[in-house]
Amino acid sequence: QLTADKLRAAWEGPQKEQINRIVQAIKTALPAAQIEETGDSASMAYGAGGTVAFFREHGVWKIKDF
Repeated sequence: QLTADKLRAAWEGPQKEQINRIVQAIKTALPAAQIEETGDSASMAYGAGGTVAFFREHGVWKIKDF
């Protein structure tokens, strides 16, 4: 389960550089991004083989994984 401490550790701890690279790659891909939607799931490719997975919960899209 995601907690404030886990989120802080990802953004400020040892994974900080990896998270920053992923965020930058996603930002770069956004202007030309093609989001493939299937029901309550969707995905968007970014960078060299990365994919953001989304899910719709109560009408709101959320990130499932990247």
